[in-house]
Formats: sequence, C-alpha cells, structure tokens
Amino acid sequence: MCIVTFSWDEPDSLVKIKEYKKSRSPTWCLLEITEFCNFKCKWCYANSPQKSKNHMPKEKALQAIDILKNSGISQITFTGGEPTLHPDLIELIGYASSQGIIPHLNTNSYLLDEDFVKKLAKAGLTQVQVNLSTLSKELHDGIHGMPGSFEQNLKSIKYCIENGIEVAVQTVMTSANESEILDIMEFARDAGAQRYRVWDMTPSGTALENKELLPGLYSKKLKEIMEKAESFGVKNVISYEPTVWLQSNSIAVENIPCPQKLGMVVNCLVNGEVCYCCTVRDRILYNLFEHSSISEIHKKKIAEETAKIGKSKLCNGCKMEPTCSGGCAARMDSNNFDVQCPKLRKTPV
Repeated sequence: MCIVTFSWDEPDSLVKIKEYKKSRSPTWCLLEITEFCNFKCKWCYANSPQKSKNHMPKEKALQAIDILKNSGISQITFTGGEPTLHPDLIELIGYASSQGIIPHLNTNSYLLDEDFVKKLAKAGLTQVQVNLSTLSKELHDGIHGMPGSFEQNLKSIKYCIENGIEVAVQTVMTSANESEILDIMEFARDAGAQRYRVWDMTPSGTALENKELLPGLYSKKLKEIMEKAESFGVKNVISYEPTVWLQSNSIAVENIPCPQKLGMVVNCLVNGEVCYCCTVRDRILYNLFEHSSISEIHKKKIAEETAKIGKSKLCNGCKMEPTCSGGCAARMDSNNFDVQCPKLRKTPV
C-alpha cells in the first residue's frame, strides 16, 4: 500500500502515527466489511474474481472492533469491496466512534446521497475517502465501470463537507492519468476537499489484466506535486511511499516508508484473516478472531513474513536502502525488485 496524502490542514490520522511511534505496535486497521462492490474499476486490488462474495456479519464486525480496541488501534478505515453496501455500516461506525476509535470510510461514494451522509455524520464518521481518477466525466465513468460516478463524487463531496465530514479525494495514478495529477489535485482543493491522496496502481487484482495502466512516471510525479504543494496551500504531508522520500522546508512531512513492513497497519479481510498488505492478500498472517489482542502476534508475524519476502540483490549498496528497505512488496517483480524504484525507472531520487 503506497499512498501519499497532501492536506490543507492537520489530519486526525496523525494520531495513529504518534501512537505508533510510542508503542511500535499496530495503531491502524483497514477493516474489510464486505466483498461486494457495485463498481468494476480497472485497477482495483480487491475486485479479483471470486466464487462467492460475503458481508462480514454484524456480530463479527462488532467483535472485530472490540479486539482492535483491545490491541491499541486508534483508527479504523472501513473498506471493502464497497462498504456502503453493508447493511450495518452506520451502526458499525457508531460503535467504533463510541469506543474512542477514529472511523474513516473508503468508498466509491455512489450511494452517498444527502440523507446517508447525514446518518454517517451523526454516527461519528470523521473522514470519507472518494476516488477521482480523471477530470473527464466519460473517461472517469469508464474506468470505474459506473455511469454517473463522476457527478456523484462531486455531490458526495458537497454533502460530506456540509455535514462536517472531512473529504480525502484520492487518485490511483495510472499511465492514463499521470499527466492530470496536478490538475486533479487543484480541482479537489477548489471543490472543498481537505485532503488529496495519490495511490500507486499495483499489479494485483483486476490490475493484473490491465498492466498497460501501470504509471511510468510515478516517482517523478510525486516530486512535482511536492514542488507545487506550498503554492497549493498544503500544510501537511503523510507519505507511505518507500521509494520516494519527500522533504520540505515549509510543510510538515511524515515519511512512513512502509506501514505494512513496520507493522503499523492491520489488514483484516471479511473472514477475519489478516493479510500482509491490502494489495498482498494471499499472504495470510493469522485470524483476528482467534485472539483477544493482536498487538504482539501482529509484530511477530509481520517480521516473519517480511523476512520471507526479502529484498533484491540490486538493493545492496543503494543509498535509499536504509529508508526504503527494499520497496513495496506489492510491486515486486520476479527478481524481488520494486518496479517503481527510481533506480530501475532511471528517474531522479
């Protein structure tokens, strides 16, 4: 999971980072509450073919929240699939909030009409993360496989802001939109979003069938955004990108090279299985429901799996190795080399 978030204020997600630095235990969970989705995004890591799809039952989801609280988790991002399809989403967000956990929602926003957003706000939701892949309505709707998704995104941003929910507009960078990234960021700011987030497309899920969409200028584009960030009014940057170390003299920057390898984040699937990374879903570490607290076992299992994955021989002697630690496990090629490494791409580091 390689993401960089540019914020026009101080995000509440800094809490999970501060807590992690104190405990070195997981403080953030991506909780997958459903495998169902109403979109067919061309790059999605989750939308791979399955024989059957399921919701996490409400009782199990409430149990998961209790276990995560016992484990020191300070933020839960409810995800899927498409989490707004889960019949008990509002109750789950309300329960997490009542337990002192910061609830976020990663959604395609298609079902976020004004009434639904008001209910989410009342339940305690603090942030919604919505996808905006391009400023072309037709291309956007085509990429996501849903007519009207572009216009609905704009409506959902408006509804959320009006109801006190922060909005993070996020773009999965691909070869089709990398030239638009700065324009999309500016559009998101002008639309009133508090955050702009860039994801790297990883070769997993349905993206395996669309490898031509892998971005070719990823690290270069991140540098360009950083150079423009101050003029765009950005106040804070949180980077979970191991291969690009971002710096600024005027903007607060947190570089967390890989929250997966560090054991900061728990990626829990619908059946309770915890996988190594939200995009490396076939490496199962343990089952959440078999433990009352997972803070210690998570650190142990993450360390064991990271050692198995290893690094490329090309990392030896690289000046970035101490910070990047071998790059992103989801982007490894057959030689265990991160395909977005600037050294491989021959782009500036």
